[in-house]
Amino acid sequence: MEKTLLALSLLLALSSTSQAASVTYDEGYMDTVYSQPILKQYINDYTYLPYGEDYSLDIRFNQTVEFVSPDFLDIDSESEMYSLWSNHFGTVKTVNAFFVDTVTYCGGISGSFGGCATTNSNDLVLNSQSASIHPILLAHELGHNLNMNHTETNPGDLMYLDTFSSTNIDLYNFSGYLDMFPNVVNGETIPPANSPVQGSFETGFYVEITPVLVTASATPVPVPASVFLMMSGLAVFATANFRGRSQTV
Repeated sequence: MEKTLLALSLLLALSSTSQAASVTYDEGYMDTVYSQPILKQYINDYTYLPYGEDYSLDIRFNQTVEFVSPDFLDIDSESEMYSLWSNHFGTVKTVNAFFVDTVTYCGGISGSFGGCATTNSNDLVLNSQSASIHPILLAHELGHNLNMNHTETNPGDLMYLDTFSSTNIDLYNFSGYLDMFPNVVNGETIPPANSPVQGSFETGFYVEITPVLVTASATPVPVPASVFLMMSGLAVFATANFRGRSQTV
């Protein structure tokens, strides 16, 4: 399936000053979005099973990965975006959520964007400042990875362009979402290889996300106070020992 760049436009004025990106996400919020009734009680159209199946998702976050690359702090072209995504951490089933300073290009359009993602894929990029204010942003971009496109008719939908408040998944997008799951009628028992969805109907389905913090330089690792005190003690001991040995010579 052809991948299409899709973005959620920002209605906020964004600073053009480069600053350290940060990672913000709400796992409980994501679980709520992807466990709404339409996903858990779907009576389908005989393409899948003719009775209710549970297509909800448990959203699981891995430990944040720090990616030192100042060239990717500001995403301003399609080539730069795909170059960023070529640095994928984990398996093809793991979604990488890259947190950067600014996203000023997506889908052939230049502007200020909260994020950008491709349909039927496993990578997305977020403006870290916007993601910290609007938790729906990550849910929206993940929706693109889960084969959902923008809707322009209902402001109450998760995939509505320019929305920051509603999480409803409509039937139009649900049909594309279903393509990420096994088709039991066709004898499938696991999700398609090109889907970020993992699991089964028996054990439940989940999506694994690795947050990737893009930075200009490595974050200094603080030395715990206990280690500092121990090192100080060793230094005092070494000095005293040295002086003691000097006095006996």
